[in-house]
Amino acid sequence: TGIVFQFIDKDTNNNDKVIYTSKNISLLNSGYKPEITSLKTLSIADREIKVNFATIPNFGGQFQHFLPLLAFIISLLLTFGLFSFILLTTTRKAVAIDLAERMTRSQRRILESSNDIIAVLDMSGKWKSMNPASFAIFGMKPDELIGEKIHSVCVNPSELNGLFDKISSSKNDFTETMDLQIRTVTGELKWISFSFTVSVIDSMVYSIGRDVTHQKLAEEEERIHTKQIEIVEQFTREASETRNYFITKLSHQLRNSITSIIGYIQLLSQKAYDNEEEHDNYLLLANESSEDLFNYVSDIIDIVKGDDSSKDISRVSIPQVFESISNEFAKDKNIKISLIEQNSGGDSSKSFTALADAELLKTTMSLLFRTLSIGSAGTEFRISANENESEGITELQIISDSNPVLSDLVKIYKQNKDSIFDVLKNDKNDILVSLTKTASNIRILNGSISIENFESDNQIIVQITLPLNQTKI
Repeated sequence: TGIVFQFIDKDTNNNDKVIYTSKNISLLNSGYKPEITSLKTLSIADREIKVNFATIPNFGGQFQHFLPLLAFIISLLLTFGLFSFILLTTTRKAVAIDLAERMTRSQRRILESSNDIIAVLDMSGKWKSMNPASFAIFGMKPDELIGEKIHSVCVNPSELNGLFDKISSSKNDFTETMDLQIRTVTGELKWISFSFTVSVIDSMVYSIGRDVTHQKLAEEEERIHTKQIEIVEQFTREASETRNYFITKLSHQLRNSITSIIGYIQLLSQKAYDNEEEHDNYLLLANESSEDLFNYVSDIIDIVKGDDSSKDISRVSIPQVFESISNEFAKDKNIKISLIEQNSGGDSSKSFTALADAELLKTTMSLLFRTLSIGSAGTEFRISANENESEGITELQIISDSNPVLSDLVKIYKQNKDSIFDVLKNDKNDILVSLTKTASNIRILNGSISIENFESDNQIIVQITLPLNQTKI
């Protein structure tokens, strides 16, 4: 609608002839002067057709006059918007960088001022980084530790084997906590509670370690106190049983003696004497005193027998006791009991016995076997026995293999069995407590026990004696 055009051809007289016009051709006849005109010639075959183009007045309208200004304003707005975006982005980046720097400085202050170990290890256990807390805990600066293995500061490096075996085989991240005893450069022993976080992707182990020495010492003091109480209770029971046994035995002997006295007095009282009245009077008084003493002793026996803590002494078959213990350990592959000899005065068909409380004897021997098997992958107990009728005792000999931990503690027990409270801090796996309770129970059974450690043969030999004969009460 903004362009007017017409096609002009030559007629036969060679005059211009309009052959086609646009519908708005009338605009040119309305008196308006075209803004732009153009004449184009189209050559078609041997003819030439002219096309006259013209625009209507005010072509493009008022908008065309303001277009440059509008374009400038829009460009200015776009420039301002782009500048604002760049400024905002730059400002945000600067804020983020500043925040990151502040956080980094804060983390660095925490890292440097923390009393806990904050470190990184590689997958083999070598320190890759360490914070200054290492000097307060290990007595070594971070530079002195980096490159060294964590095993070098541990008292028992084998405790870490399980962790690094798991690290080498694990395909997923995991966290492991453990308490490790370490030795400082001055030789001081400390307990450090470590938390190891393993990152498989980073191939790093991130660790945090806190000094828990005071807590460990408190726990150790509590454990020692508990062991002391346990041993005191055992000694109290032993004293009570020993008292009961002594009173029973003494009462038995006194009762037999008094019975004899009463019998003799009764015989004497039936004879005739010159001064029979006077003699009978003395005999009557003696008889009454003896009866009173007999009743008193009988009451002591009844009281002792009525004490629930007293032993149930009877003749016990030693092979049956060991067979019962073997059945108890049937599911435990680490303990094997072999009765390799039965010596009963030359009569092989006679099972050797002892006078004892069967249940207490079984409990005591089970405790002994469990104690002597601590620290070993498998322990065989070889037992021999002998009834020594001349001395009235049954002798047991128990032989088992030893190991360094058991050997050291057996040596400590032998040297300090009369002052066991002083060495309980050196106890491991309650071996000292168990040996003390075993010896006490054997004494309660009126027997004796000795333990010998032969380091050259890597063997432990236990000698036990139990009463074979006892006057019936």
